[in-house]
Amino acid sequence: MGRYIVQDQAQLSNGTELSTSDSAIGWGANFSAKINVFVHDDIRFAAHYGLGIGRYLSYNAYAAGSIDPTGTIKLQPSFGGHLGYRHWWSKKLRSNLSFSYSGTKNNLEYITQLDKVNKDVHSSQINLIWAPLPHSLVGIEYANASRKVETQQVGNIDIITLTCRYDF
Repeated sequence: MGRYIVQDQAQLSNGTELSTSDSAIGWGANFSAKINVFVHDDIRFAAHYGLGIGRYLSYNAYAAGSIDPTGTIKLQPSFGGHLGYRHWWSKKLRSNLSFSYSGTKNNLEYITQLDKVNKDVHSSQINLIWAPLPHSLVGIEYANASRKVETQQVGNIDIITLTCRYDF
């Protein structure tokens, strides 16, 4: 992935407006694979790394970078991975178990509110999905996620999702 980032009207955290502009090229790479095991089961995994790709990871958990006092864009590295296992109980019933992690190396010298800046995020999910009729499914999933900010404070969330779907 590649992206072109431009700032042409920066405002520093102390309220100072800069009249300079700057641009930077962000990039990211991902490696993912699926390995079939047993009859229908599979293991899926992915690893990613990039500079300035923060918004593309973990539901926009990270910034692409920051702007130094001279108006120069300072991109930051972000990284992570995912591991999942899909098990078929029968032709109509399956489960998934997955774990994911992502993090970033924030440009701390240009950030003032460290309690609002994510350092890393991880989550785990388990579900049960049933396909009672062709083109339909019913599923329930439990997910647990945690994020740590730069002040080392941790926030957790537990989610239960019920899904009913019919594909036309």
